[in-house]
Amino acid sequence: MVAPPVSGQQDSTAVSFDLAGVVLAAGSGTRLAPLTLELPKAMCPVGGVPLIDRAIAHLSAVPTAATIEIAVNAHGSQRALIDHLDERVHLSIEDPDVLGTGGALARLSRWIDARPVCLVNADAVHDADLQAFVDSWDHERHHFLLAGTDEFAPGVRLCAVLMPARSLSTLVDDGRAVSVYDEIWKPAAAQQRVSVRRHDGACTWRRAPPGRDDVVTVDGVPMTRVAQALRECQGTVMADRLADAAGEAVRRGLVRRREAAGLLAEINTAA
Repeated sequence: MVAPPVSGQQDSTAVSFDLAGVVLAAGSGTRLAPLTLELPKAMCPVGGVPLIDRAIAHLSAVPTAATIEIAVNAHGSQRALIDHLDERVHLSIEDPDVLGTGGALARLSRWIDARPVCLVNADAVHDADLQAFVDSWDHERHHFLLAGTDEFAPGVRLCAVLMPARSLSTLVDDGRAVSVYDEIWKPAAAQQRVSVRRHDGACTWRRAPPGRDDVVTVDGVPMTRVAQALRECQGTVMADRLADAAGEAVRRGLVRRREAAGLLAEINTAA
C-alpha cells in the first residue's frame, strides 16, 4: 500500500523559507467513474485515506526546511470536499466553471503573495520524500519530481513541482480556463529553466504509462487504483448502488459498457 513517507535525515545546510503548498482538486474525475458519481475525485479513498488527505499529509511533512501554508482548489459543486476541508486549509472555490491548472493558480495569486509554490495533484499517490525534493531545489528553476523519468515532457507522471517566487506573474485571473503547462512550464523548458528529480519508488497517477498497469497492493492483492477505491466504498458510501452508478456512467458516456462491466467484475473478484 502506498502511504505518505516519513522524511529521512535532512540536509543540515537547508535554509528555511516560506512556501505556498497548492493541491489541485477541482477536476471532475471522469477517469474514476463510476465512483465519482457518488464522491468528488479527491475524496476517493486509497488505503482507507481520501486522496486529498494524502496530498495534504505529504505537503505538511515539508516544514522541517520550510514554513508552509496549504491551499486547495475545488469546484462549487463539490460540497463533500468543501465540507471535509472546512477551516483545515485555504479553500479556493471555482464556480461556475473549473479554471484549469493555470487558472487555479491565477485565482490563488493573491494568497500565494509571490512565495515559491509546491504544487501537487490530489490524484497522484506516491511514496516520494518531498522534504528531500525541496532540499534539492536551487530556487531558480521550475523543479519537477517525476516518476520513472529524468526528462520533463508532456504526459509525465508528476509527483510534485516547485515553482520559483513570482513565477506566476504572467497568469491573469480573468475567469478563463488555462493550462499551467502551456502558460508557464513549456516556455520555461524552452528557456532551459527546468530541473528534474527522479522518483523510482511507488507512484500511481491519473493514467498508467504505456505498457504497464497502474496498480496498488491491498492486503497483498494487486489491483488497479479504481478497483481499490470502489472496493473500499462498497458497504459504505456506494453500498448497493455500485451497479446503478456504473449504469449511470455508461448512460452519461463517462465509460463504455465493457469498461463498466470490467470494473464491476474486478471489484467483485477482489472483494
